[in-house]
Amino acid sequence: MVLIQGEPTDAVEWFKVGRSIGNVRNQGADLIKPTEENGLF
Repeated sequence: MVLIQGEPTDAVEWFKVGRSIGNVRNQGADLIKPTEENGLF
């Protein structure tokens, strides 16, 4: 994504996500809830 847009990595806000996010079979509102781990409570 960063390489395609030509933006420096500092211009993007990165967040750690769980493995369930990367699985297209998973669905539900729980996937978009902020977690304590990423500091977005």
